[in-house]
Amino acid sequence: MKLASRLFFALLVISTIVSCKKDKAEPAFKIEGGWTGKIGNGPGEPDGFYLVDIKKGGVIERIAFNGNVSAKGTWSVSGNEFNASYTFIPVGGTVTVKGIINKTELRITGTWENTGSEDGKFYLVKNDK
Repeated sequence: MKLASRLFFALLVISTIVSCKKDKAEPAFKIEGGWTGKIGNGPGEPDGFYLVDIKKGGVIERIAFNGNVSAKGTWSVSGNEFNASYTFIPVGGTVTVKGIINKTELRITGTWENTGSEDGKFYLVKNDK
């Protein structure tokens, strides 16, 4: 009987310790940060350099290959839909992008069009995971 009591007490202590262990929660998805990918014209697969910095407060900056800001604009998210519009500095010309966010893969895939009647596809992957 003593052995049964000790086993019961040991199981009780172990189950209490295990039940108090907290699982680490996954960090909440944050769209803000640097995103790198490819952009292309027309229906083909994108193959051009594409880098944007999505900032708090709805500000987006497109970064040129040399690291300088080449365009500025605004962005918004509704559910898993990403929308942005930015204008190139200093030449003008506005690009509108629409994409779907995959929060698990930290990826945005979508289409773009500009005021010059051009369009195409793009994808972005978050730099700072």
